Amino acid sequence: YLVSQALGAAGAAFYCVLIHGANFPVPEIAFDVASIVRAFLVESTFSFILCSIILHVQYSKQKDNDFYGFAVGMAYVAASLCVGGLSGGIFNPAAASGLIVVRCLTTYCTPVLHLWVYWAGSVVGAIFASIIYIAVNNSHEVTA
Repeated sequence: YLVSQALGAAGAAFYCVLIHGANFPVPEIAFDVASIVRAFLVESTFSFILCSIILHVQYSKQKDNDFYGFAVGMAYVAASLCVGGLSGGIFNPAAASGLIVVRCLTTYCTPVLHLWVYWAGSVVGAIFASIIYIAVNNSHEVTA
């Protein structure tokens, strides 16, 4: 699954190269500790929020609903608008990896140094979302 997402992101990034040229937009973080910490915090916080929404609308008692896509889409839009300037607002490590690796192949590799922020932030957010979901819901309600 992760490999498929990363390959899809790389394909989309090569498409961006066709449209924008080698100077297509990628998520970048400034090279100071405060910016890296902020990026990690916002990536983990909003990954937590997105994962929580997905868990609650897909796996809770109300999983038969018509608002799944709307809830996830609006949360992603709100997250991107809120913190897109701090971290790039990716919230998906595979998408960040595809964009950053293709940027490295086309022009320069500086963003690769902060690729770990996107992976670690998303993993931390997803783990906390899972823990909170299980703690909030009774164990007999959790379905796979």
